[in-house]
Amino acid sequence: MRSKSLPFYGLFGLMRMLYWSQSGDRLAGFPTVKICAIFHKGSDHTRRTRNKWEIYVLFVSGLLQQNTTKLTNYPMKLDLIAFGAHPDDTELGCSGTLASLAQAGKKIGVIDLTRGEMGSRGTMEKREQEAAKSSALIGLKVRKNLGLPDTEIQNHRAFQIPIIREIRRYRPRIVILPPFEDRHPDHGMAARLVSDAVFYSGLLKIQTQSEDGMDQQPYRPLHVLTYMLDTPFEPDIVFDISDTMEVKKQAVRAFDSQFDVADPGDEPVTYISDPAFFETLIARARRYGYRCGFEFGEPFRYSGRPIPVQSFDLLADS
Repeated sequence: MRSKSLPFYGLFGLMRMLYWSQSGDRLAGFPTVKICAIFHKGSDHTRRTRNKWEIYVLFVSGLLQQNTTKLTNYPMKLDLIAFGAHPDDTELGCSGTLASLAQAGKKIGVIDLTRGEMGSRGTMEKREQEAAKSSALIGLKVRKNLGLPDTEIQNHRAFQIPIIREIRRYRPRIVILPPFEDRHPDHGMAARLVSDAVFYSGLLKIQTQSEDGMDQQPYRPLHVLTYMLDTPFEPDIVFDISDTMEVKKQAVRAFDSQFDVADPGDEPVTYISDPAFFETLIARARRYGYRCGFEFGEPFRYSGRPIPVQSFDLLADS
């Protein structure tokens, strides 16, 4: 049973994500989603507040900014792209969040940098099939694989360009990266590569072309977050995935060559194939959710700068 208290976690990072509307007019294109909570769904305070206000909880503070330029020539525009060094990284780190946002009507994409060809289990073809199954479960609009060499990710211009091209094509307001420090070296290298590509995608003199040969315009996402993989960190944001934890389990298990492998067959048992690893994912989601009054949660860091805050009204109202 969830607590009816008003938990605060990463409060200052979350304040700007709460939008109060007296007019009842929903911000165009931004459905209600849940973050670390400020208000519990079952609390008396929440019910009283909803009688007076309609609460729209938006995942990232940038979604609240006004005067956003409307893009008329980008039919494939996405709201958010999550990047992974390997197929299955985003499933482990943020698939509950992606599924929740997709269910709320957001257009979500995943871009895998490599095909995971150096993994001890499975094949590239098998991983591709697993990624397709997982993508359908999560509700992704786009999933791409850039085909960079597994275990050889480097942060240089040749690897930055294909990432810049995808960012300029899909023009997401939010990108989510692997952690900068983690057990697998590829994860940190991928984070640095994509982080730099996000910045460079906004530079006019770095020129790229679309698939049809048209020059692309500079574009830089407003917000960068990192998800957690093996190495824990103290998060700025915990996203409530209580309603999509089962989707996360199914999305991870879609990679059945990699995770929760009861019978390894002729392939080796690995750190991540052991069923105990899968259980730790559930335990971690429960732990971070519990800290915020949720059943399950996914932790994130907000990268590059403090989270913007424009009002302390929430302190007075909570």
